[in-house]
Amino acid sequence: MRMNASIAVLAGLTTLMTSTPSSAEKWVYVTAEKTTDGEGEPPYTRKFYIDADSLLKSGTSIKIWHTYFTPDRRDSDGKPVLAERRRYFLYQYDCDANTRSILRYDRFEDMIPDFSVSWDSATQRTESIVAGSVGEKIFQAACALR
Repeated sequence: MRMNASIAVLAGLTTLMTSTPSSAEKWVYVTAEKTTDGEGEPPYTRKFYIDADSLLKSGTSIKIWHTYFTPDRRDSDGKPVLAERRRYFLYQYDCDANTRSILRYDRFEDMIPDFSVSWDSATQRTESIVAGSVGEKIFQAACALR
């Protein structure tokens, strides 16, 4: 009986870590960034969020989804140039070591699943958090939840 409960918990955690939280209800706003797609392109604002409900803790390490939304863009006549884009990232952060490793990335174009990739433990790359970056703000917000 105890083994069945452990298997059920493991299955639940596996589902959490492999499914995109696109329907998450607890997205927490972190920051915004003004950017452009290239020289001569009009600037737009991306907004970054973390999914507080997806947080999993293990010692100094946490796993959490974050996302950014890019609004649809239109030309001067109001015609759509680029559809809304959503990006979802599952990161593992070590809050004491100031590092992160990406575990999964999902991309949606105009609300349609477009691309997904996962990294297993053999191919994950750990990187330091860059001071003053959007990544640092997300790291700080995520680690503040633990």
